[in-house]
Amino acid sequence: MAVLPDSAREVLESDGLAHLVTLNPDGSPQVTCVWIGLEGDEIVCAHLGRFQKVKNIERDPRVTLSVEAPGVVTRITPERVGGMGPWASNLA
Repeated sequence: MAVLPDSAREVLESDGLAHLVTLNPDGSPQVTCVWIGLEGDEIVCAHLGRFQKVKNIERDPRVTLSVEAPGVVTRITPERVGGMGPWASNLA
């Protein structure tokens, strides 16, 4: 197990949200916004039930965690939008 530096512990114990990425059975990513905390040296997040992210973790424990933290602000100007969603009808 890796040792968490104090700077990482500070971010993990802050009020920032995290994005937990698990792998669906077909290999595609499943992203969920979660509250996180620390218990000793383990990162913990609670789940309201045995939904897809929990099933994914039970099947394949590899996850990625992205945590919101104060930092540098960048601006991104979209040049193209694609994918599925309510915006798709406006792309034509």
